[in-house]
Amino acid sequence: MDWQCYFEAKWNMPTKSDYYLAQIAQYVHATALGTEKPLKLSEFILECNEVEELSAYEEFKFEQRQLLMQKITMEQHKKG
Repeated sequence: MDWQCYFEAKWNMPTKSDYYLAQIAQYVHATALGTEKPLKLSEFILECNEVEELSAYEEFKFEQRQLLMQKITMEQHKKG
C-alpha cells in the first residue's frame, strides 16, 4: 500500500517523458491547424485532479495504519 501512496503523491508531477509527449502533441496540434504560434506546452500536460481527493484519503488510511502498528508494538512491549 505504501507504493500506492507514493504514486498518488507523484501523480501530478510531470516527468521528463511527460514533457516529451507534450512537445509531440504540441507539434501535431500546430501542424494540424497550420499555425505558427502553437499553444503553450503546459496546456498539453495532463493533470488528474481526482487523485488529490484520493490522496488525502490514502494519507488518512496510511496514518491510521501507522497508529495501529504503534499501538500493537507498545502492547507487545508491555507483555514482553
